[in-house]
Amino acid sequence: MKQKEVVIKVDSILSKGKNISGRIGNTFAFEAIVNKTNGSYGINKGKVIKLEIYGRFKQNYLLIYDKKWIKKPSEENIKYYNQVMRLLKSRLK
Repeated sequence: MKQKEVVIKVDSILSKGKNISGRIGNTFAFEAIVNKTNGSYGINKGKVIKLEIYGRFKQNYLLIYDKKWIKKPSEENIKYYNQVMRLLKSRLK
């Protein structure tokens, strides 16, 4: 069975690209803080130093990264993480 494509809509980009927030369909939202350069605190030593994906009203967190993994994405939620990371990487070029 083919997996349904995850739709990501970015609501806002704040503070000259450092803070990024958006929605994933109508169910989840995300917030990220990114640096201009790669660093030891970033996800995979990259530019994303903070990332949260959560349900409405900041409930039901799918993942939390704040300079280290606080809550890693589950197998069923990894697709949301991958889509958000692709979006962030495309914004950071």
